[in-house]
Amino acid sequence: MAYLNKVFLMGNLGKDPEIRTFQSGSKCATFSLATSKRYRDQNGEQKEQTQWHTVKVLGRSADTLQQLGVKKGTQMLVEGELTYSTWTDQTTGQKRYSTEVVAFSFQLVGPRQQQGQYVPQSAPYDYSQGASRQQAPASEMNWQPPDGDDDLPF
Repeated sequence: MAYLNKVFLMGNLGKDPEIRTFQSGSKCATFSLATSKRYRDQNGEQKEQTQWHTVKVLGRSADTLQQLGVKKGTQMLVEGELTYSTWTDQTTGQKRYSTEVVAFSFQLVGPRQQQGQYVPQSAPYDYSQGASRQQAPASEMNWQPPDGDDDLPF
């Protein structure tokens, strides 16, 4: 029997990625990603529930993330796997737990900022293993952001 541990998340970065470089030269980027769900409560009022996820991007993909200058608020699609860690807090002696997503690839899905100007994207970028599968069109400068996302089912 085959087992599967795969996660897809699409949301906005809650803070700028923290980039660490190891002695070997490889990099690790860590950031928080916010995903939101909209729903109506029993009184018919629209509510929004936000979940925060810790995401790690390793190796060349972390290097690419740094080169792109991805910042807080960037909309991103992440594909990866869930990982769990436990450790004992040295100051309190309590057992601590964390859940993280280790990303295999990511896509920037919102408008991209280039030299202070937004550049439209006809399709998402896919940064798998640090390589772009698609080039962005830089010719269309008449792009306008959508009015809202009220037609989304969540």
